[in-house]
Amino acid sequence: MFIPLFLSTLALAEETGVLVSTFEVQNEKAESLAKRLPDVLLDRLKKDSSIKGVALQDAAPVHKTSAETYMLTCPYGEYAGCTTQIALVNEVPFAISGKVDALEEVIRVSVVYIDVNEGAPVTTITLDVTEGGEQGFVEAVL
Repeated sequence: MFIPLFLSTLALAEETGVLVSTFEVQNEKAESLAKRLPDVLLDRLKKDSSIKGVALQDAAPVHKTSAETYMLTCPYGEYAGCTTQIALVNEVPFAISGKVDALEEVIRVSVVYIDVNEGAPVTTITLDVTEGGEQGFVEAVL
């Protein structure tokens, strides 16, 4: 819901690219959801013809390093910056990254929306996701 709304405010006439990056894992319990989120988000973006979701595995390398490896070597806390660099190299104007943290009863997901041309996050949305609630989460953040 958020991405189409945000992009519509920019009055873009053609398809717009959005790089969907990895999510930073805050603890071991969050790892499973963090690994699934990019694919779930990309699947949802396919439903909107004005947005072209770009997966890391489809992105061009950064300094001769695959985008996936580049993110694996990204320093803790710097995922938004590393994601921005990959998007710049691939000439993708927007990107999504974030953090996943398992709490006692929910998994807290923070999604960072990045305007690559500005080189800065536009906003961050944080939601608590219950077991099996990924689809509702995706509808809320996209």
